[in-house]
Parts: sequence; C-alpha cells; structure tokens
Amino acid sequence: MNAHLATWPATRLAPALRRVAGIARQRITTLTRELAAWRSSAAPTGQHAADALHVRELALSVQRSDPGFAADLYAAAARHEAMFDEPGSVGR
Repeated sequence: MNAHLATWPATRLAPALRRVAGIARQRITTLTRELAAWRSSAAPTGQHAADALHVRELALSVQRSDPGFAADLYAAAARHEAMFDEPGSVGR
C-alpha cells in the first residue's frame, strides 16, 4: 500500500473536519442568537389574541363541512395563545 495514501486522512481530513466543525459552531451560535431575538420580539399587545380569533372564526366557518379540520384549527388557536402567554398569567 502506498505510504502517502495511508497518511492522507491524518494529514488532510482532520484539518478539514476541524474547519467544518468551526463553521458549524459559528452558524449554530448565530442561529441560536437570532432565534432568541426573534422569540423575545413579541407582537404588539393583543395581536396574538386577534390572530387566534381569526383562526377560530375560520374554524367556525368550516365546522359543518370539515369538523376534523375545524378541531385542528381550534387547537392551533389555543396553542398560539398559550405560546405567547406571559409566565404566571392566568389562562383563558
């Protein structure tokens, strides 16, 4: 076996993997910061409730023709409100 081929992974692959790991670490850090900033930027007061109300109105409009879809919409509206409730606030 060629000696050059035997040492190839150690001389070329390891540094490349370190570079890839460094890039991945930077991107994960950036994405984590952006996600935290996005989650902390809440919509104006009442916007979440208004969004949920629109979804409930849609659910009501399709309840007779597609009750399963309406149930899914009602559940989505409830999850949406719960996701943006302040910690310690009283539920609806």
